[in-house]
Amino acid sequence: MIKNSPALRRNSRRLLARARAFIQEHRGAAMIEFAMILPVLSLLAVGGAEAGRYVLAQQKVSRMASNISDLTSREPALSNQDIDQVFDAAEYIMSPFDIGPSTIIIISSVSKDGEDDDPVVNWQRSGAGSLSNTSRVGVPGGSASMPNGVELRAGQDVIIAESFYRFEPLVSSALFRDSQMYSVAMTVPRFGALTANPVDE
Repeated sequence: MIKNSPALRRNSRRLLARARAFIQEHRGAAMIEFAMILPVLSLLAVGGAEAGRYVLAQQKVSRMASNISDLTSREPALSNQDIDQVFDAAEYIMSPFDIGPSTIIIISSVSKDGEDDDPVVNWQRSGAGSLSNTSRVGVPGGSASMPNGVELRAGQDVIIAESFYRFEPLVSSALFRDSQMYSVAMTVPRFGALTANPVDE
């Protein structure tokens, strides 16, 4: 039989005190909780940043189509050099996004002769990047597919600008993958018809 000696009682109290202190210790709990929630916070931060980039890129693509269409339609007559200058503006419109292989702009002149005639693509130019895409409006000399169901009047012509942009997320995920953005804008020429095929000055 073990005697209940003073030394044993002291050792028992010491062990109980250490066990109680271990149970009540909270200094490492915050670190453990932070380690558990860190992946969630990181995912939210990355997802929020990518969502912001995506929305901004879509706005830039839309603005690029409308601005390019408007700039082109301001000219009383067009040369290839004029169109090159218009394409140069795309770099500033899309900033801070790079263009190059991720972008292409297609400018089309479309007109309608008679009331019963189909609209026709008079000419077409592409530039501001090297992304491989074809116009959704049509091909030069062929019938034009008017955006948003717009109908032209007999004798009317318009400038249509289509902007294509390949969006690449900084961090690929299930929420954000490489995707192609598209926008189209149409403007009536300010100073008369722009149906003649642009040539070098």
